[in-house]
Amino acid sequence: MTTPRSPEDPTVSTTNPDLQACELECAETKTIVQTLRNYRGLEEQLRRETRARRKAEAAAVLRAAAFTQSAQAQEAALAALTCEVAELRSACARQVRRLSEQRGRIEGYERERGSIS
Repeated sequence: MTTPRSPEDPTVSTTNPDLQACELECAETKTIVQTLRNYRGLEEQLRRETRARRKAEAAAVLRAAAFTQSAQAQEAALAALTCEVAELRSACARQVRRLSEQRGRIEGYERERGSIS
């Protein structure tokens, strides 16, 4: 709030009391208008900063979601690979058993042939 101008102020007319009161009121009104403009400027700045902060927060949330989705996709891929490795181990174990059986048969044939000749 502004202080009213004193009668000693050279911008205030001292000849007419009504004019003096009007000039004081006009000065106060100008100060109030300027204060309102300042507040509006601050409000607009606050809105811009709030929008920027919200955009930054939204971007961070999106990055986190993408990271989470990426991590979930990696976990799913790891689970699929783990299953595939288990299947391959099982297939290898079956193949080793078959080869072992074949080796046993071959060794048995060789023994029989050696005893026949």
